[in-house]
Amino acid sequence: YSEDNLENIRNSARDPFGGDMWWMSCEEPFQALATCKEIINAIDSGCPSTYLCSLPVHMDGSCNGLQHYAALGRDTVGGRAVNLVSEKVPQDVYVGVMEEVIRRVEEEASRDVPLFTSLSLTKNQRDLRNRNKAAKLVVGSIDRGVVKRTVMT
Repeated sequence: YSEDNLENIRNSARDPFGGDMWWMSCEEPFQALATCKEIINAIDSGCPSTYLCSLPVHMDGSCNGLQHYAALGRDTVGGRAVNLVSEKVPQDVYVGVMEEVIRRVEEEASRDVPLFTSLSLTKNQRDLRNRNKAAKLVVGSIDRGVVKRTVMT
């Protein structure tokens, strides 16, 4: 890709606001522009293989907090869920949590809870009724995005 676009990369690095501003068509334009400048600096250094690049490298883990807990606790089940343990297919802890949440919500929503027509309910009766009503409200609307933020924090 970079070899096919080397002229665009060089033009972007030399004069970002002149010409066709190729870098603006990239998904992350300012990251692309910074990368253009580094590529040209490396090439122009005379020895690109020893050029010290100053771009930050974004590394995304699989739920880093849980990775730390799994590693500290030497938890192979948790480690597998967050890709610390080698698997043929990468794992997605958020999908695993989502599947468990869906199972529990569906189970709660399917319970046959009495109507409790009495005005003076006990705390346990109120809790039972409220859990059941809440489950019936959210059943079918839980996806990966719903659980991700909660799992991350």
